[in-house]
Amino acid sequence: MAHSPRLRESSPRAHAVANGAAGPLHRDDSSPSPLDTVRRLWMELDPGHGPPEQVEAWRDRPHAKSHLYRLSLGPRASVPSVFAKVGPSPAIEPERVVYEELLPGWDASAPRYFGSRRSGDRMWLFVEDVGRRRIDAGDPHERRLASLWIARLHVFAATRAPFSPLPGAGAARYLSHLGAGRQGLLAGLRNPLITGRDREMLLALLDRLEIVEAIWDRIERACRAFPSTVVHGDFRPKNVLVRPQSTGLRLDPIDWELTGWGPPCADLAPSRGPDRDGWIDREVYRSAVKAVWPGLGRVELEHGAELGMLFRDLAAVDWQARELVRPHPDYLFRPLSHLRHHEKELTVAMARLARWVS
Repeated sequence: MAHSPRLRESSPRAHAVANGAAGPLHRDDSSPSPLDTVRRLWMELDPGHGPPEQVEAWRDRPHAKSHLYRLSLGPRASVPSVFAKVGPSPAIEPERVVYEELLPGWDASAPRYFGSRRSGDRMWLFVEDVGRRRIDAGDPHERRLASLWIARLHVFAATRAPFSPLPGAGAARYLSHLGAGRQGLLAGLRNPLITGRDREMLLALLDRLEIVEAIWDRIERACRAFPSTVVHGDFRPKNVLVRPQSTGLRLDPIDWELTGWGPPCADLAPSRGPDRDGWIDREVYRSAVKAVWPGLGRVELEHGAELGMLFRDLAAVDWQARELVRPHPDYLFRPLSHLRHHEKELTVAMARLARWVS
């Protein structure tokens, strides 16, 4: 979903409830299981839906930002299966806005949206399961399709400026990530399980953040050179699914948790790693937006991608650093590995920005 579901194969932790039989992994025995809740909310959306044949916990890690459940609907349903995504209402609200207020006004491919429900302080979104086939970033044709899709989103949304229901996605958002990431790294340094080279890496990351913060006024000024629009915020191959149709491939971007209103930089950034060209075909993108944004040339788009790379790294450092307080080494390997990667990426991003940010 958009944060449409983060689609992935079921892990050994995944479990199912058929006809309400199974219970959840993490709950108070006195409260309804999430699986029971998702069944109930699905029926409340439209009693004509009928009960799901099966509900699976697709992503339910205790510390995840959101949880995901897959409802198998059976052969007579309009779609074979649906994903239900749940999280704190403020975190899920931007996705609801995209599905209910943005996409219906635009003739674009997207997963079918079935609606939302609130349950306490949580929000549930129900979106079509569009399969597992991710776009192939190495295929020029598929890259072109993705580049056109995101360019058309940016142009369409810009005509509705400002799209006030969405949170800001400009430089201020990423400065907030920088500050939160610093606090997370400092907390990690107080964890006695983090020693040696891992500790040195965290200290190096703190140095990188300090340098970035020192030039933040220049980064903000650079962002003002770009138009504002709705950004997906995490437009990468893992979040762009494709389905074959008689007219060709249909793109279904998912996972809109990071959507917002701001410059398009994050959507132009490389998918992963400091690949200079990234996965968005900038010539295709430029051709699609030039009628509305004639000032965005090759150099400007390269600069936007470099800003986007910085922004994504700052957000990732924040999210991974939150895990550094975990009290068991088994839970530290993953965030430390990711932070080591982002420390290297930040170094590259800063070197590139230094050539033109002034």
